[in-house]
Amino acid sequence: ALLTTGPRFVRAQEEGADADADALASEVFLSHFQKDFDAMVATTDPLLEFGAVYVALSHPLIGDHFFLGKDAGSVDDHWGIGSLSKTFIATLILQYVDDGLLDLDATVPELLPPDILNTSQAYGDVTLYQLLSMTSGVPDFFNDPNGLLADVFSDPEQTFTTQDIVDAAIATGPPGPPGTSGYSSTNYVVLQAIAEHLGGKPTNELYKERIYGPLGMSLANTVLPPSNGNAIVPEPRSEAIMTTQCNKEFVHYGFNSTEEGIFIGDAITEVASASIDVAGAAGSMWSTLTDMLIWAKSGAGNSLLSDETSAKRLEWGELDGGMRQYGMGVHSMYQLPPPEDPLDIFSNYWGHSGEAFGYESMSGHDAESGGSFFVATTSCGMEYGVNVPLFSSYLKALSAAEEAVANSTSTSSAPTSAAPGTEPPHGQGTTSMARFDLHSSACIVLSFIAMIVVY
Repeated sequence: ALLTTGPRFVRAQEEGADADADALASEVFLSHFQKDFDAMVATTDPLLEFGAVYVALSHPLIGDHFFLGKDAGSVDDHWGIGSLSKTFIATLILQYVDDGLLDLDATVPELLPPDILNTSQAYGDVTLYQLLSMTSGVPDFFNDPNGLLADVFSDPEQTFTTQDIVDAAIATGPPGPPGTSGYSSTNYVVLQAIAEHLGGKPTNELYKERIYGPLGMSLANTVLPPSNGNAIVPEPRSEAIMTTQCNKEFVHYGFNSTEEGIFIGDAITEVASASIDVAGAAGSMWSTLTDMLIWAKSGAGNSLLSDETSAKRLEWGELDGGMRQYGMGVHSMYQLPPPEDPLDIFSNYWGHSGEAFGYESMSGHDAESGGSFFVATTSCGMEYGVNVPLFSSYLKALSAAEEAVANSTSTSSAPTSAAPGTEPPHGQGTTSMARFDLHSSACIVLSFIAMIVVY
């Protein structure tokens, strides 16, 4: 249900905005989105297993709103944000670029001494830009069934250093030629090492100084746990669950889920005690709904960057055969809808998806309209089954609200009543949940193809 309505943005008077128009916009928006949200929460589709769903959204037309469903506790619940962590380390690195302390064309050996991470030989020709844009050719340590994930399965509470992660990536195999496109979390672990070498502090301390504080985020609720430290998501906590879909994902990447510890059969298993620091700055952060809305509204940190750097960050390149258009630590939402439902309404939004053990999330922002959206579920493989449909519902509800306000303004200024057959504002743009079901079975398969792997 709708939990909280935050303060509305004040629109300029010259745009003709008034309190009645704001109230109408919110009423129409909420009536549309609430309907779709409630339908998603009530779904009995066996492919849509999730324990809780959290939504935070914002737009100048309707203000800030939070929605909690199923087992969600409060806006203060913590959960792993997975690869959304990449947006933070990318922002920090790009701040250093703005400060003149880093050069996007610099190579890894120029940025890290040979005794740090031992990456010089393996990644000698890889540039900072290539790490950020997923074009380094560096292999992904998550793709090795005998690597760190196998260690996690054998002991879910163990922790890993940055050196452990990079060594695992190097052991996975040699990098492809620099410039080779491919999603790899290893890039962002190397970026973490670069940031810590330059900043002289653990990454989370740098985030506090340069990101959390300036944006007004909590210094305690959004955290990148220290390497080889306590990486258990704290209370109050949204309990992560490993569903049937989670098991299928691990089987897809070469693991035998019927024999690997907590990932057994089709059972839904709580994994709250599992350490999530296996991905470092590439995927080990946790946060809350309130903080993630602040982050989404910042454009995944773009508000902290110069105009030039912000624009360069959003220069898209094809990733994984065109399944994503990737910039530097963010991807375009344009290609999020599956082929059977190509919605153009995503075209101006950018952000990132994220998946941790038993958690999945997605964030988007449109600088032109000021719209922002964040959704998180406790499950795996829900990007196209839950997150994208709710994102679609948000945008459709906004469209209905905008149309209602426009029609209201037109009607109030017209000398005669509306033409026969004109629907009342509340009914305009109505979209049922079925419109965004996105054929759940096909969508789950597409989640595999998209290669948004565990983190």
